[in-house]
Amino acid sequence: MNFEKRLALTGYLRKVFGISNIHDKSSVRRYYKRFREDATGAAYDASGISKVCNVLRTIARVSITEEKLLEYDRNIRLHLEQINKHRIQKDQIVFKYFQFLAGFYTEYYLDRVTENKQSLLKDLNAFVTEQKKNYRSRVTYSSFEESDLNKLAYWMATGSGKTLILHLNYYQFQHYLPRFDKAPDNILLITPNAGLTHQHQKELKASGIPSRYYLDADGITGIEPETVKLIEITKLTDEKKGKGDSVAVSVFEGNNLIFVDEGHKGSGTEESKWMARRNAISEKGFTFEYSATFGQSLNKAAPAIQDEYGKAILFEYSYPRFHDDGYGKNYHILNLRKKQNFDDSDQRHTYLLANLLSYYEQKYVYGQDADTFYKIWNLHDPLLTFIGHSVQAGKTKSTLAKDEKRTVSDVQKLVLFLNQVLKNENGWTVDTIRKLLNGESGISGSDGSDIFENNFGILKERFSRNIEDL
Repeated sequence: MNFEKRLALTGYLRKVFGISNIHDKSSVRRYYKRFREDATGAAYDASGISKVCNVLRTIARVSITEEKLLEYDRNIRLHLEQINKHRIQKDQIVFKYFQFLAGFYTEYYLDRVTENKQSLLKDLNAFVTEQKKNYRSRVTYSSFEESDLNKLAYWMATGSGKTLILHLNYYQFQHYLPRFDKAPDNILLITPNAGLTHQHQKELKASGIPSRYYLDADGITGIEPETVKLIEITKLTDEKKGKGDSVAVSVFEGNNLIFVDEGHKGSGTEESKWMARRNAISEKGFTFEYSATFGQSLNKAAPAIQDEYGKAILFEYSYPRFHDDGYGKNYHILNLRKKQNFDDSDQRHTYLLANLLSYYEQKYVYGQDADTFYKIWNLHDPLLTFIGHSVQAGKTKSTLAKDEKRTVSDVQKLVLFLNQVLKNENGWTVDTIRKLLNGESGISGSDGSDIFENNFGILKERFSRNIEDL
C-alpha cells in the first residue's frame, strides 16, 4: 500500500492553506513554486510581515481569515526572535519558505485544537468523508478520533531544518500552553543515539531552550518545568532491572510533552517495542515527531500504524520536493551492461579512479572562484565520502602465495586502490585517466557505449593535451 495515500492530515491542511487540487501533482508544484519565487530574498517586508504570509494573503482558496494569518505570522516572528536571541550575527537563523509554511500549519493546528477540539475533529472527519466519496481511488483515509489529535509529525528531508522546526514547535507549544487542560509533567526529547543527544543539547542551548540529559549524574531534581529532558530511545525499558542506565517507562507516567527525533531507526522488532514504550509515556500528553524517512519506514508497516501516522503528519517536505527546490545532492546512477565482472580488480580500480576524477573535477571548478561559490551560493568545498557495505567484504586471492586467501575489508580495498593511484606503477594511473577522458574505459553501459564518454567535460577542455598536469 502506498503510504502517501493515507496522509489525511497533510491533505486537510493543504486544502485549508489554498492548494486548489491536493491530488494533482502539478497543482501542488505550482503552489510551492509560487512561494519559491515570490518569497525569496529577505524573509520580511518593510512592515515586518513575512513574505510567506503575504503570499498566503493573496491566495483566494486559503480558508483562514487575514487577521488569523497575521496573528500566526507575528507568533512565528516572536518565536524566531527567541531562537536567534543568543546567536551571533553570522549564526542568525532565517527561515526558508517551507519552514515558514510548517510554522503556519502548526500555528493553525494548535490554535484549533486548543480553542475547540471537537470543532476541529468534526472538520477533519468531514474532509475525510468528502475525499473518500469523491477521490476513492486516490486516498485511503481513515476517520479521526479525539485521541488522534494529540500527535503531530513532520516528514522533512535531511538538511531541510527539522531541528529548527523542533525548536519552533517548542516555543509554539509554550505559547498555546495556557489553553491546554494542564501543563506537562515532563518535556522529553527522545533521540535514536547518544551522538544525536549531544548534538541536540548543543543546538537547544543555541536557541535559548533549557535542556538536561536525563541520565546525568546530578539527576533532574529541581529543574524548571520548561526544561527539555533528553534520553535515547534505547535507554527506555518496560521494567528497570539491575544497576544499568536504563529507565523504566513508568517513571514518566502522566501528562508529557514528547519530541521524537527519527524514531524509526531499529529493526522491525525493536521499533515495535520502542513505539509501545513511546506510546506509554505520551498517551496522556502531546507528541511531536520528526523524520526524513517516514515513506521508507512506513510503506510496509501494518495498516494501523500507517493510519496512525497518516493522521499525524502535518507537513510533508520529503526529498523529491527538497531536491526540486534546488537543495540536496545531484546524483548520477550508472547502469552497467549485465554480466560485467566487478570482482576483477583492474575494472574495479578503473571505476574507482573515474569516481576520484569526478571529485577532482568538482574541486577544480570550485577552486576557480571559491569566494563566489561560498558567499553567493553558500556552497562549501566539495567532499568525497566512500561508504562500505560491510566491515569484512569477503575473500580475495593473496599475492603472497599461490592459492592462499585472506579477508580484505572495504576500507583495505580503498587504501590499496589509493596506493596504486599514487604509485602510478608502469604509468597505470596516467594511462587510465587518458582512457577515461577519451571514453575508452572498457566499462560499457546498458546500450553498449562507454559509460564515461560524456563525463569530465571541464577536464577534457583543460587537460586533454597534457594529462600529467592533473
